[in-house]
Amino acid sequence: MLGKGGFFTQKALQTIIVLIIFTLNPCDEAPLVKMRFLCLPHRRWLSADYATAMYTWFHCYEQGLKLECEQRDALAIQRAGCAVETADILLQGQRRAARDDIIRFTHSVRLLIRLLLRQQHTKQASDVACQAITSLQQLQAAGIEAHAVQSACEQLADMADTDAPARVQEYRFCASRQLH
Repeated sequence: MLGKGGFFTQKALQTIIVLIIFTLNPCDEAPLVKMRFLCLPHRRWLSADYATAMYTWFHCYEQGLKLECEQRDALAIQRAGCAVETADILLQGQRRAARDDIIRFTHSVRLLIRLLLRQQHTKQASDVACQAITSLQQLQAAGIEAHAVQSACEQLADMADTDAPARVQEYRFCASRQLH
């Protein structure tokens, strides 16, 4: 972790900065007022560094799960939102998206939706599901992991409200058809 002369290496400093950013403890009772969780400079930074993005996703996702269990929903929503955006960066990144990227993204979105629904933010939860399905459909159109994308879309469609657009409803129909 320490480089020549006892100074931190650049990678160590980046990791420390990520930890500081994501361990700041804003008021747990803060209302959900936005659906952007990462600022543009952090999005750019994570887009340029795959290892830091993976670490950030894992850290945020784990914190979101822990806070969900502790029923600290407002803070859990913030962490889950960061996990979703980081998973999206990894999904849309420079590498070709793989099954693991799709699963990581889907699990993160499902966590955020669960938390939003628990706080009675049904419209925002449905919007998150619809936006995630749209992102996944872009992968499917590019011919990437069609089966994994189809499965993810079906899982997320069940979490969208009944007023969701037709492109979401078709996945809900496919999912219900597979149950029978």
